[in-house]
Amino acid sequence: MEKFAVIDIGSNSVRMGIYSDENGFCEHDRKRLNTRLAQGLNSDNLLKDEPIERTVSALKDFRNYIDSHKINTVIAVATESLRRAENASVFTKRVKAEANIDIEIIDGEREAKYGMYAASTSVSIDSYYVLDTGGGSFELSLVENKALKAHTCMPYGAVVLNEAFMPDKNGVEEMLCCLEQRLKETGFITLNSYPVVALGGSVKALASASGIQGDPDGQKISSDQAFTLYDEIFITPVNERSEKFGMEDARKDIIVAGLSPLVTLMSLTDTQEVYFCTRSIRDGVAAEYIKKFNDTCF
Repeated sequence: MEKFAVIDIGSNSVRMGIYSDENGFCEHDRKRLNTRLAQGLNSDNLLKDEPIERTVSALKDFRNYIDSHKINTVIAVATESLRRAENASVFTKRVKAEANIDIEIIDGEREAKYGMYAASTSVSIDSYYVLDTGGGSFELSLVENKALKAHTCMPYGAVVLNEAFMPDKNGVEEMLCCLEQRLKETGFITLNSYPVVALGGSVKALASASGIQGDPDGQKISSDQAFTLYDEIFITPVNERSEKFGMEDARKDIIVAGLSPLVTLMSLTDTQEVYFCTRSIRDGVAAEYIKKFNDTCF
């Protein structure tokens, strides 16, 4: 199988991986650009001009890379921002015209399944929650005995929560109460103490803040440590967070919002451990494509 590209157009960033079926599954390269496509979306469900410009420009850069490496197959998926945006078709048509990339907008169920698949490659436990927090939404799944039992997709990602509640200005109480209510409404959140396998840029920032060196994939921290770090990040001035906690500068203003679904879930489930997963739905899409041709993925 020749190398192929998978592009994930998220609410906070666009990411690309280059894959093949070498050794069953192989990621050869990855790229990411922060574009905050969801910026301003919460006000009227319309993508705004500046985020569109940033994202189209990023995808044109990806197309240049793809062409320079003579990659013929490109799979591009989009999630909550384009599911929600009333002008999504304007954006997808422009991307097709300027970057020659066809975008598939996947539903929350598929996104949750890709997240579960990614989590299963990072941990060797039978029952757990999978929480994948993006910029525009988070996907939550319950896995019991290695089978997907329930899932939900909620439009409360880091960018959306930050714009709606402005926690660094207004505090976190209202935001956490909202998340708690919505999670309880799912009907599958219980005091079962299952660990949480967390995906997304915010939890990678949490891994850095916890002092984990190198790739945090499959590593874990206690829930007490996660709660303590959340509180420390919140009380730290925004302009000091990058240096103090080793996080990307582009994430410092949305990190409190981005970690809020995790701390709310931990509170409701009495979980004791949080595992980090650095794989993503992009890897799930790639694995699905490879499996069309063979059964030796992962």
